[in-house]
Amino acid sequence: MARKWGQHFLSNADISRRIVEAAQIAASDQILEIGPGHGELTTHYIEKVQKSVLLEIDPALAGRLRQRWALPDERMAIIQADALEVDWAALGWLKPPMVLGNLPYYASKPLVMKLIEWGGFKRAVLMLQEEVARRLAAAPATSDYGLMSVLFQRRARGRLLFIVEKKEFRPPPKVQSAVILIEPRLDGEISVDRDPSWFIAVVKAAFSARRQKMTNALARRFPKISKEQILSAMRDSGIPDDKRAQEVPPENFVSLSQKLYRTTL
Repeated sequence: MARKWGQHFLSNADISRRIVEAAQIAASDQILEIGPGHGELTTHYIEKVQKSVLLEIDPALAGRLRQRWALPDERMAIIQADALEVDWAALGWLKPPMVLGNLPYYASKPLVMKLIEWGGFKRAVLMLQEEVARRLAAAPATSDYGLMSVLFQRRARGRLLFIVEKKEFRPPPKVQSAVILIEPRLDGEISVDRDPSWFIAVVKAAFSARRQKMTNALARRFPKISKEQILSAMRDSGIPDDKRAQEVPPENFVSLSQKLYRTTL
């Protein structure tokens, strides 16, 4: 079933321009834009690039975009669909595209996770709620660092670029927004686990009791793995015995999940 996003439209053209400029788009680039709305971002790049694909869930807005830009099909495609239900890899890219978007607040987390699991993009510049942006870009041992940070940073790097005030939208949203730059990690930059579901289970278990040492949280979640095996896997992964989950970088979690998995074989 299609989702009604209820997007808040960005009314400040200068901020729209800054978002597009942050992507450092070249004439030879291809663009995937998620939720173009009235074309606030689109207008700053559409005449300059080789190819663009716009995913817009609202049929009325999709129709207006087609009327506004009558470009050849090979240069511009406007697809009226839910971006969460579209196979982004199957959109006919000749090269990894740039991704732009003012993401709807309730769908920002699944859209970002879909983006990084796909990984077939050059870079992305997205606007989403400030709280989510800070969590994605957070460093270990900071208040914003948590489960979402680890799952995201296993596959990508994020850098918060700037804050967008509520007054810059119509209608004004209830929360503040932020623009984040996302780049996929290169193969081998972090040794990716062979079983993502196991990795996710380990990270969720570690963060299930943030105030406790990881050893205790993992032992409670995986009772068939002895505490001695857990401690050994942590030490081999460069994680001291007394560490809590929010102090551990993503690469150490990847190593830990691999070593814990081997104890179950």
